[in-house]
This record gives sequence, C-alpha cells and structure tokens, in this order.
Amino acid sequence: MSLRPDQPAALPKFRLSGLALSTLAIVALTGLLFLLASLLAALLLGTGPLQALQAQMHDMAAVRANETALVLLQVFSMLVYLSHLAAVALVGRMRPTLPLAQRVSFFDWHGDRQFWVLLALMLAYVVMAGLALEQFLPESKDWLLLPKSPLGLFLSLILVVALAPIAEELLFRGWIYTGLRLRLAFVPTLLITSALFALPHFERTFVYALVVFPVGLALGFVRERYGSVKASMIFHAMFNLFGWIVNNLQA
Repeated sequence: MSLRPDQPAALPKFRLSGLALSTLAIVALTGLLFLLASLLAALLLGTGPLQALQAQMHDMAAVRANETALVLLQVFSMLVYLSHLAAVALVGRMRPTLPLAQRVSFFDWHGDRQFWVLLALMLAYVVMAGLALEQFLPESKDWLLLPKSPLGLFLSLILVVALAPIAEELLFRGWIYTGLRLRLAFVPTLLITSALFALPHFERTFVYALVVFPVGLALGFVRERYGSVKASMIFHAMFNLFGWIVNNLQA
C-alpha cells in the first residue's frame, strides 16, 4: 500500500460509507460556498454583466465571440475551484485527530525517469486523442471556450495550470484515493477514482469522459508510485500546461 512511513502506524481505516458521506459533504459545501462567492461577485460587478452572461450561455457561439463573457467564465470557474479548496479544508477539520496533510497524503516526493516517461506518453496520448476527436466529432473543437485578451489568457493559465490540478487532485487522488486505498487494493481504487474523475469532464457527449479516463489512470498510478498527492498535482499541472499551450496555438 502506498502509505508514507511517517504516517502513524494506527492510521484509521475509514468506513466506505463515511468516505462517501464526507465526499458528498465536500461537493455540497463547494456548491454553497460558490453560491455565496457568486452573490458577492454580483454585488461587486453588478447584475448587468452576469445577466448578459447567463443569457448567452445557451449560445456558445455568442459566448465565444464575447471576450467579456469569456473572462467572466474564467473568474467564475476560479471561484468554483477556490470554493472547493475551502470545502476540503473545512471538511478535513471535522476530523482533528488526523491532520489534513495525512488525510490527503500531501507529502514530499522525489521524481525519477519513470515520471517523465509517463508524462511524455500521456502528452502523446492527448495529441492523438485530440486528433481523433476532431476526426470523428468535428464539433469537439468548439467545446473549449478560450479567451484571447491578455487578462483572459492570464486567468485561464492560472485556472488550468494551478487551481484545477490542485483542487481536483486534492479530491480525487487525495481525499477519495487515500480513503479507498486504506481498504481496497490498488487496482479497484485506481479504477474507481479514475471513473469518478472522468465523470465531471462530460462535455456534451460521453466520448470526452472516455478520453479523460486514461488520464485519470495515469494520475492514479503516479499517486500510488510516489505515495503523495503532490506528485499527481505536478503531473496534472504539466499535462494541463501542455494542453493550454497547444490549444492556444491552434486557436
């Protein structure tokens, strides 16, 4: 089992029901915090821009042509991830006997050649998967809403390379993976967390979720091999950075 030696010997094995409930609590609290943050943003920005954005959300072409709407989407996506990080921290504090760092396996790690080989393989995979999607689903090239202004590009970079990897890894390879791994073998833990990771990436069709599933497998392998969610965060961030560069060059 990929548990660090500096963890306590009597590390509690969480009930699967407790893990499910705590995960649902994180999701629900994320929604609540995001709602509060959105209300605050509405007070600061005024309701005009937000109403215009909401009206355009049914027409992706209109959103894509409106740089202000694209920037607002980046801002609200960042609020989602920040709300999620706060939710993980708050739910983690409900178990004060176990530090949050241990609960999500947030430990130091040391990379090796295998890490970089796997990263290179996954970058090659995402290129081939992207080409296959464009071939069989030409509309997939319109799924990404990429801003073009300097502010929009900067916000999207922070979102994709920092907030998304940290928040997603804390939940999937941190909270859920660690809880499952204390009770299950590596393979079922890997498959469950990879499937859960793929589901939120549903983009108008299940095909995109299927494309993301192998990425989840690679992230889970990294988490297992190096015993730390920090490793999967770095892997995820570099993977997303490559995708961000490629997508913006193509755009």
